[in-house]
Amino acid sequence: MERLRELRRERNMSQQMLADIIGVTQQAVHKYEYGLAQPEFNTLIQLSKLFHVSIDYLIENPEFDCTYEYRAKTSDDRNKVLEIEITPSEYHYLSLYKKLSPQSRQSIEHILEAMTDNNNN
Repeated sequence: MERLRELRRERNMSQQMLADIIGVTQQAVHKYEYGLAQPEFNTLIQLSKLFHVSIDYLIENPEFDCTYEYRAKTSDDRNKVLEIEITPSEYHYLSLYKKLSPQSRQSIEHILEAMTDNNNN
């Protein structure tokens, strides 16, 4: 489950931290990540909820589509459809962002810009 490793690393979690949260050993997390063992169904549910992704995404189901369409008006007033690949986790956070007030959105945008500027220096 390579995606499990990616999701864990995105959140700066160690295997031990994840193991403690879901109630398994660090060795079990290692085995899940490297395809040496499969988590039980209840563990998959916990991981799905923890990382805000579907079980299909976690188990790398080839039927899972992580491409989203974005429709925008061009300057000449025609519709343009862009296909954007984002993870379910990114989609989750975008959904939360859309629920924010305009002031809260602006605050988040300033924080993201400041963090990006700090990383580029």
